[in-house]
Amino acid sequence: MKLFRRPDNLTRMNRMAKAVGLDLNAEAEQGRLSPAEVRLASHRCGECSGTLECRIWLQAREDQAAEPPGYCPNAALYKGLKAGG
Repeated sequence: MKLFRRPDNLTRMNRMAKAVGLDLNAEAEQGRLSPAEVRLASHRCGECSGTLECRIWLQAREDQAAEPPGYCPNAALYKGLKAGG
């Protein structure tokens, strides 16, 4: 378990969402994403062991991806939101 979370969890999480065509703020405003879900997703992101791979994947994105990489701990969340709920 990491004792110190990286301060960029939310930034990385939002970049990943944007890369797959989601706007987490809009999802929250529409009631499809609760504050508790955002906190849990941020925690999962902070605990992820693929931070370097994630940064590389995000930097390499020149277009929108159909889905997040398989190692993303929030992949199911993003896929669920994209599917409409």
